[in-house]
Amino acid sequence: MKKNKKQGNDKIGIWLGSAFAALLAAIAVFAAMVGAEKKVLTGYEKGQIYLAVCTIPKGQCITPDNYEQYMRIAEMDKSCIPKTAITSLEQITEMVPVQDIDEGVLLTTGMFQTVDEILADMRDPVIIGFRAEDLFQVAGGVLRSGDRIHIYCFSEEYGNEMCWKDVFV
Repeated sequence: MKKNKKQGNDKIGIWLGSAFAALLAAIAVFAAMVGAEKKVLTGYEKGQIYLAVCTIPKGQCITPDNYEQYMRIAEMDKSCIPKTAITSLEQITEMVPVQDIDEGVLLTTGMFQTVDEILADMRDPVIIGFRAEDLFQVAGGVLRSGDRIHIYCFSEEYGNEMCWKDVFV
């Protein structure tokens, strides 16, 4: 009888020793994997960049009042961020997009111009305005190649909203 008890205790001791050794091995492998993960991920630094929240129309002046309407900040891998990326709102304050910017686009400084840069290309710019209640009241004129026309409209029908369109001839 004593032999059976001793053999049973030996088997339990071997089983417990094996389980303990397996637990230690699992902890060591886990620690090694966490260390390797940290080492790999240190090469992927995060950076901040601005994205277009909605379509930013060409000619829309970016001001502190409309930042939130047109853009939001996003975090991404620094290796994916272009060198000309907009990383602070001061970079594009009082600037105008040179073309429509679609939703979700990473914003860069090359997509915007200052108003002075736009006016620098104009020779003798002239501001002309008139009011027309109906299309027949508009007088004809001559448009030449290179003319830039801003068309503004004010409509009581649509809640007194003012809209505008930039046209190049």
